[in-house]
Amino acid sequence: MRIDWRALFGPVMTAATSLAAIVADNSLVAVPNPAPLQVCIVAIAAALSGVGPGLVSAVIAVATTAVFLLHHGNATGLDSAKLIRLLKLAHTETGTALVTGMLRKKMVDANERQRQRHATATRLAAALNQVDIGVVLLDADTRAEFINRAFRKYFALSDAKADSKPPFIALMYHGRDAGCYEL
Repeated sequence: MRIDWRALFGPVMTAATSLAAIVADNSLVAVPNPAPLQVCIVAIAAALSGVGPGLVSAVIAVATTAVFLLHHGNATGLDSAKLIRLLKLAHTETGTALVTGMLRKKMVDANERQRQRHATATRLAAALNQVDIGVVLLDADTRAEFINRAFRKYFALSDAKADSKPPFIALMYHGRDAGCYEL
């Protein structure tokens, strides 16, 4: 079974950051609350692999922040102010994971649709290049989106000019200048 590093990155990074902050706060110097950094890590986790790992990172962030707040400062324990901070953090972390994960899903779906459209366009171009009749597909501005091989051959149109998406009128002028009157 292959382990997906993207799914593990967020939870591992959240746990490592939180544990480093807890250890440093207890044994070295007073460290500020790592919650703002954890929100960023949750966003990265959800952007890399979706809502699931983002929510796992959010749970780890809230749990480790609770441990951090238990032992941080002069007073130990969770008073009402610390509980309110934890609830706000839980809300923020969950919202970040959900929104970023849904945006990622939307982006992945859009990329898949674009890939499918490109594959369809490639198959259509290959089919139209097999036809013996000259075919030009125009866009809304009457610029050539596609010119098949037969048209290029009949009108002595170079690949560079055809691939530059010329306007239809330029193709007509080219046909006139090339002397393609019999067509």
